[in-house]
Amino acid sequence: MRGRALLSRNRAQEAYEDLKTALALSGGLTSRTTLGEVSMRSDLSLAALMLGRRAEARRYLAYTGAGRITESPFASAISMDPPSCGEETGLNPNDFAVVEFGIADDGSVTGAQTVYSQGGPKVAAAFARAVSEWYWLPESLTRIPPFYRLVTRVELRCSTADGSAPGIAKPISDRFTEWALPLLDIDRASATDQDSAIALLRERVARPEQPGDARQRIAASGQLALLDPRRNAQTVASLDRAIEIAGANGVEAEIVNSLRVMRLMMLPFTKVKGSTVRFARIADAEFQTLIDDPAIAQDVLALNTVRLLWSKRNTETLRQVADDNRLAEQHPLRQVALLALANDAKQSGNYEIAHRYFERTGLTEEQCALIGMRPEMKRGGASSSDYPDEALRMGFEGWVNLEFDVTADGKTADARAVIAYPPFVFVDAATKMASGMRYESTYRPEGGIACNAQRETIKFILGF
Repeated sequence: MRGRALLSRNRAQEAYEDLKTALALSGGLTSRTTLGEVSMRSDLSLAALMLGRRAEARRYLAYTGAGRITESPFASAISMDPPSCGEETGLNPNDFAVVEFGIADDGSVTGAQTVYSQGGPKVAAAFARAVSEWYWLPESLTRIPPFYRLVTRVELRCSTADGSAPGIAKPISDRFTEWALPLLDIDRASATDQDSAIALLRERVARPEQPGDARQRIAASGQLALLDPRRNAQTVASLDRAIEIAGANGVEAEIVNSLRVMRLMMLPFTKVKGSTVRFARIADAEFQTLIDDPAIAQDVLALNTVRLLWSKRNTETLRQVADDNRLAEQHPLRQVALLALANDAKQSGNYEIAHRYFERTGLTEEQCALIGMRPEMKRGGASSSDYPDEALRMGFEGWVNLEFDVTADGKTADARAVIAYPPFVFVDAATKMASGMRYESTYRPEGGIACNAQRETIKFILGF
């Protein structure tokens, strides 16, 4: 423990000496280990790295078992966001930390604590708090041996993404929230209260149904779906029941429609036939059913949200949203559609038409970079030669979550690792690989940034 404290005070040589003594007292580097020894060996690896003893650091890390879990299931969390840089967290892009944590059987994080950082208690707490909110589907944890779920570590940096950037579903989510919060007396504005709000909502949804509590139950089910990262089949079932109750109790059509769109967004987290879990794709029939429904068709916000969420949207669908005068001229949904149309026109060589669409958004290039649809990756730019030699020799596997900007011509810029497992093994290789990634081009009058803080995860997996 003294060695760990010395690490965070940049007294690496003293920490190294203490931790070497701890290693000797524990019996040295053996192929058997305890959870406490895993933490100690990890600390020693960090001390060696700070002193420039990279080979030694890799060796100590190897004896923790890190980087030896098939298929890197740690990377497939449902909710895994780094903390945001800025005044609220007290973090800046140069801060980084090593956070140790465990994963419970229900997919939630236990015992998150920062074991190394250089910004003082507030910085350490911000990194640990971010990790404490991560969540995995319980089904995916079966691939992780229980021992490794009890103690693992990640290298972590803050995200430069603008948290105020609206998503496609934000307007309809905000509409539901404005209706629901007065019924629940819950304020979600303060991030420090969110955990308690989620706990309260779970408790309310779990209560037996009582006469007269229909609106409160609907509000709680909807808000829980919006706030809780643990989105699963139970979430969908709760929304199904809320929709049923709303229909039987004459709740406003706009609220029922909001619930139906929210349910659509939850479908990637439900189980399908057998034991597989669907993460990304929603059946086209689900979208078509809503678009064809007269109640949705009369609700301009619900209809256009579904149109934009549909992965099969095309030029005609985008025009329907962009030209829907029931929405305000510069409504976020119209802006998203216009930007997508401008991109399509540019790729077809129609720069004049692209410029017209862009002008209609009323946005600057900087705002467009925040509000537009994410460009699709065209080339990953990775090859087997990118695997770090040291990691290959030691048999390490792992992953790195990168954050970078995408320029209008589809190139990457300012790549930086925000989450990495195991710490300090693959960050340099992943950051270098980002320079080879290519995305679809987008229209920007001055050729500026098309997308701020794009996130991609690069997995390093041995093929034998």
